[in-house]
Amino acid sequence: MIKGLWKPQYESYMLLILSPDKELTYVHLYPGGHYTDISYSSPPTLPHCVSFKSRVPLGKLPVRTTEGQGLKGVIDRLQEFIKKAYQDDIADSENNAVVSYKDKSVIALRRCERALHQGFSMLTESQAFEATTEFCTVDLVQIYKPQKGSIIDLRMKSIAVKMKSIVE
Repeated sequence: MIKGLWKPQYESYMLLILSPDKELTYVHLYPGGHYTDISYSSPPTLPHCVSFKSRVPLGKLPVRTTEGQGLKGVIDRLQEFIKKAYQDDIADSENNAVVSYKDKSVIALRRCERALHQGFSMLTESQAFEATTEFCTVDLVQIYKPQKGSIIDLRMKSIAVKMKSIVE
């Protein structure tokens, strides 16, 4: 009996970031090193209609208001830390033995999860907290079986998006 090609259960991972003003944004990382680039010139929309398999709180993301850094600056720095974590993970695993397609898919998805988690940790460790710092709430979300449409979240506002690659 021929079985169908195995497909990973979780298509991708995302950090959902909720500002003190209840504005929701995200960093979405796909296997293969692609992420969704966010444009703040228009309200945000997400590329797929998805079910959240799990939503794990990671902590608070500091945003300093006195330096005019704002949420956009913090998200840009967060993406840089995620890119570094992703590339470090690839470099650490280059000498791995040959693995099956199924194992490669699982490894690629876990790499996304680790990169988002490590990027968030590196950013929060690098920032000093001041009296004028606001904090955004950050959750790590596993995305299950994406379809065309938009993510359903009552707090979500729209974001213009396009795909970029962090693998060079």
